[in-house]
Amino acid sequence: MKFKLPKKLEFAIYLWFAIIPMFCLILDTILSVTEPAPGPFADRTKDFDISVMSQSIYLSVWVCVLTTIYGTTSLIAFFKHQAMPEWVRKKNYITMVVTITFIQFLVYNLNLIYAKSSGKPTIGFNTWYNILKSVLEHMLTPIFMFAFYYVFPKNYVNDKDFIKKYSWLNFLVVTVYVTFAIVRAALELKYYPGIKTPQEGFNPFPYSELDWTKIGPGLFTLGIVGLFATIWVMGVFFNWTSNLVYNKVSKEVNNVKWNETFKK
Repeated sequence: MKFKLPKKLEFAIYLWFAIIPMFCLILDTILSVTEPAPGPFADRTKDFDISVMSQSIYLSVWVCVLTTIYGTTSLIAFFKHQAMPEWVRKKNYITMVVTITFIQFLVYNLNLIYAKSSGKPTIGFNTWYNILKSVLEHMLTPIFMFAFYYVFPKNYVNDKDFIKKYSWLNFLVVTVYVTFAIVRAALELKYYPGIKTPQEGFNPFPYSELDWTKIGPGLFTLGIVGLFATIWVMGVFFNWTSNLVYNKVSKEVNNVKWNETFKK
């Protein structure tokens, strides 16, 4: 059984994933130049190159790009099935996107709740465009992604097969991102001593919790290992729970078909 999603709705969902995340990224990049947010680095983001660099160090931006790629490739496959490889239309592709999206969604919104409850400054809510970006990128898009994944399951992937053959796919984007972040931080700390001063540069670490100059290499390594372990567990969890939904939907659709056949 293949549950058929209404074509117009499927098109609208793919279009959202293809356009909205990239719109948020471009909006934030440009307006951080023309209308910089208040803070010690406001003047520096007026430099377009600095504005782009300040975007690239965050995992949420990489998730944004990944979501756009997923939406775009899915749109192409929607109109021309043969134009895209088979894996674009398979479940493992969206499972990877959903897993990374969930990590980003959880981190951002838990941090938002903590900041609100503790009275600390809320990152991403200090300008009108940051608020718009945060709502669209960090709230609505992940919710649409989760709903799409569960309400309209693509196909069934055996849990054991997923663990053995496909679970590693969830590491691809994060591995590239973590490598980039570590290399960047190491180079900045060694060759650009002014990196941490408000006048000269940005924090070399996108997240202070992973600043190995403060927490030490041991905790830093533990944090990275924990990130990958969480991604693996969540990928397996999403595949397993979506299989349950798929089986339920399959049963319901088959019952409807059986009843219609019996009535005839």
